[in-house]
Amino acid sequence: MADKTSPKPEKILVVDDQLSMRLTLRGILVKKGYDVTVAEDGARALEQIQKDNYRVIFMDIRMPGMNGVQTFLEMKKTRPNATVIMMTAHALEDEIKTALREGAYTVLHKPFEMDRMLALLKECLEDRPLVLVVDGNREICDALKEALEGYNYRVLFAENGEQCLDQLQQRRFQVIILDLKLPDNGLATLRDIKEMRPEAGVIVLATSATEQEALEQAMQFGTIAYLRKPFDPHMIIEILQKYLPEAPQKDG
Repeated sequence: MADKTSPKPEKILVVDDQLSMRLTLRGILVKKGYDVTVAEDGARALEQIQKDNYRVIFMDIRMPGMNGVQTFLEMKKTRPNATVIMMTAHALEDEIKTALREGAYTVLHKPFEMDRMLALLKECLEDRPLVLVVDGNREICDALKEALEGYNYRVLFAENGEQCLDQLQQRRFQVIILDLKLPDNGLATLRDIKEMRPEAGVIVLATSATEQEALEQAMQFGTIAYLRKPFDPHMIIEILQKYLPEAPQKDG
């Protein structure tokens, strides 16, 4: 009878100049079954990522020498797809904006709840693409949810531009489906999306020919496609299958 081998634990890197933080995170993550390496500064973090491929990296922003954002940007040269969660105890608005714009998954503000950290980690380890639908029409949202989840996408929703931007601060989406006719200006929201998360693909939804000018402006922001309402939700699936390199397949 062949021995059943357990799957290898996911490798996590914790980068923080505070010893207490490194020890705390390492202890909690090891107890949860993760394989954890720690580094006390950016230089040692860069050494570690040359030695191993980490699924998720927790990176403190304010560190002596090379700060966390600088380390992240340097790391991207050799690990462009690394999933990085930034951490900070300070109000570093410019650094936070840069980190999110360059593709950090999110920023955890210290002190943070460990349950929140573990939930984020579990979310980062999901292989299914994450899609944000920004539309105030419940029927459209429900139809898109059914279609997308049927193809193994994860789906979250925002009713307006403010909720959308809040979601973008909390996590990294592969694709955003945006109604141009939001009550707080869909085109302005699109500008903010491309400023905050330029790597995200955006599909815009239009409602009538009167939006042609706004639609033309939207396409200038590098959106991947547009659809006019009403539309078959499975048209979104067709667009995603072409856009995403490893698009999931239909469930079942």
